[in-house]
Amino acid sequence: MKIIPDSISSYIPTFASPEGRMRVVRDWFILIVVSIIVIALEIAWSVFFFHDNIVIHAPVHVTVIDVAKIDTNAMQQVQDIFSKRASQQSAYESNAGPFVDPSK
Repeated sequence: MKIIPDSISSYIPTFASPEGRMRVVRDWFILIVVSIIVIALEIAWSVFFFHDNIVIHAPVHVTVIDVAKIDTNAMQQVQDIFSKRASQQSAYESNAGPFVDPSK
């Protein structure tokens, strides 16, 4: 008694040839081709959703600096610090003032 009738079994792929030998090269080729197709589809899927979600729908953050809001006091403090440092450097290089080595 046959479990699967001949009309149905003719549509089911067989992994062995009618002689009983397996076709290993064909099976590996099919496996590799299917794997490459799946990887290519996954890459295309990822690129599509990256482009759709990140590039198109992501909000663009633009920082606008109003000239009236710039703190000139802070800029003046920084310039004072650098000028003080420059005067200390020139005094050190010309041996005009005493220098205390903090490591001693």
